[in-house]
Order: sequence, then C-alpha cells, then structure tokens
Amino acid sequence: MVLFTFRFLELHFMENELLAPPIILIVVAAIVFIVAFLGCFGAIRESYNLLIAFAVCLLIIFIIELAVGIVAAVYKNDVGDAFKGALKKSLANYSNNEAEKIAWDDTQTKLRCCGVEGPDDWQGQNLPWSCCHSYDDFGDALSSYCVNVAKGKYQYHTGCYDELKMKINDNAKILIGVGIGIAFVETVGVVMGREWSHSEAVVFKICSLSLSAAIMRWKSGKPAFAVEVYFSN
Repeated sequence: MVLFTFRFLELHFMENELLAPPIILIVVAAIVFIVAFLGCFGAIRESYNLLIAFAVCLLIIFIIELAVGIVAAVYKNDVGDAFKGALKKSLANYSNNEAEKIAWDDTQTKLRCCGVEGPDDWQGQNLPWSCCHSYDDFGDALSSYCVNVAKGKYQYHTGCYDELKMKINDNAKILIGVGIGIAFVETVGVVMGREWSHSEAVVFKICSLSLSAAIMRWKSGKPAFAVEVYFSN
C-alpha cells in the first residue's frame, strides 16, 4: 500500500516542485555514503586530514538536512494546497486519459475514497464504479446500481485527498524518527571525528618530541629513556 501510494503520487499527481525535497534527500543519502566511506578509510589509514574532512562533511550534511526539514515545515500548507490542486486537475482528465482513469480507479478502490474532497467532485461527470464500496463483494451489477440509482448509500464519502494525506502523515512519522536517528549518528560522527583527529595530532606531537629528546639524550651520552616513551605512545 505504501509503495502504491507514493508511486501513484509520483506518476499522476505530483508536480515537479513537490518532488524536489525527496530528490534532495536522495542526493544527500548518496553523499552520506561517500562521506562514511571517507571516514572509514581515514580511520583505517589513521589520517589526520581525512578525519578532519570527515567531521566537516558530516557537519555540512547535518546543516543541509536541518534546513530541508525547516523548509518543509514552513511550506507545509503550500505543499498541501498544491497537492490538492494537482489532484483536481487530474480528476478533470479522468474521462480523457486512460492512465489517469486507471490511477483514480485503483486509488479509490484501495483507499476506499471518492473524488478529491468527496463524491461531489464528480459533478458534471459520471460517477465511476470505483466510488462504490461494495464493488469487491458484488461486482459490476451493484456498481451500476450504486452509480445510477442508489447514490449515497453505497458510495465512499471520504475524499481521496484526506486519505492520501493520512497515509503520507503516517509514513512521515516513521521518516521523522529515522531522520532523528540519522541526525544523532551524524552528530556522534562529527564529535568522534574531531576527537580522533585531535588524538592523532597529539600522538604525532608526542612521538616527534619523544624521538627528538631520545636523540638529544643519546648524543649527550645519557640513556635514551625517551625512546621508551616513543614506543609506548
């Protein structure tokens, strides 16, 4: 049902500007994969520069994701209005476009809804059989009765806009939860990347000073105790 709903939205109703946020998130996901590989490679190679780059990239991605979330929240009503307008535009093409007809019939049957906001949206057109809630049980005979005679008794009265909106909101809660989890992991990654890079810098500095001190002590004829410090670090 979830895959059907979003495929239906993409193929038949969604305007290009409404598809922009998902496309952005897909691109960000691909970048996250690359950055994760960068972090793993940097950790394996113990590279200070790669670990710093890893932390910076994660921070940038986190900021972008936060910005996308804020924009989506701010323009939530505008997206809803645009979505409803796209639905009404599609409904008007029901009789003239076979793809639209199939999409509407499938949606109204599976979501048990009728029209955009209700059966009244079909005024000026014949009420489609898919608006009849008993079709699955009784087939074409009762559907014909529903459409032509018993209008109201066997029809779905809920609009498809509300049903689709409810489906999207249900899945949005899951996506928000996943997004929070990802944001937490990214935050940990930024902190750990910084700590790792700082640790590498300290180790390099200690090693360098210890080796230099060992050489100086050796040249002066003293025991090179610093060599032990060098190897222990």
